[in-house]
Amino acid sequence: MINLKKQIGYILSFTMGILLAIFLFSLRKKIAPKLFKREEKSTQEAIKSAEKGKSIDSNGEKKEWEEALGQAIEKRDYDHFLCLLKSNHSSIQALLKVRERDENSLNHFFLDAIRLRRTEVVKQLLLQKKGCKRLLDFSVENQQKDTALHLAACNGDIESTKQILDFFEKEPLVGDAIISHKNNLGETPLHCAAKNGHGEVVKLLLDFLKKKKKGDKIEINE
Repeated sequence: MINLKKQIGYILSFTMGILLAIFLFSLRKKIAPKLFKREEKSTQEAIKSAEKGKSIDSNGEKKEWEEALGQAIEKRDYDHFLCLLKSNHSSIQALLKVRERDENSLNHFFLDAIRLRRTEVVKQLLLQKKGCKRLLDFSVENQQKDTALHLAACNGDIESTKQILDFFEKEPLVGDAIISHKNNLGETPLHCAAKNGHGEVVKLLLDFLKKKKKGDKIEINE
């Protein structure tokens, strides 16, 4: 009799254990996906938050860079300007923003760079203009009514003169006006080059005028 009771007890315990295991297994199947989804959602939110923070940092750095570029132009800090220009791939957009804030600031920065023989700065700005024609205006004058071409001719800056004349091929109306423009002393760029004894620049300007007079396509020989 006692053995029978024990056997019944064992059977009941075993049965309860199986039922409990089945219950826990079914409960796990229902709860686990919810927990997984909640965890996945939290992970995605964390990633989005991190990306948002990164974007804010990036925008902040871009704004600082643009402000630094504007200050370098305003202060005529040519070395800093070159460092900033070479460190960013969106230089044209930043330079256009500087130009929008003050239409002539960039143009006068360019004129001063030619006058002071900052050839690398001039080269970089002309390179940027190739990507955006409206970046620089070659018709802008300084107080003596010298244009960029006058200053390049006065300095005997062959490379800058070549590049400016090359732009005139694509902007003939601008070229016509500037090549014959006289400064306060009544001098054209050709007069400036001749007066200062810069034979190579004189030759470049004369070749330009001859080809233009003949109506040929202007090509600047390297």
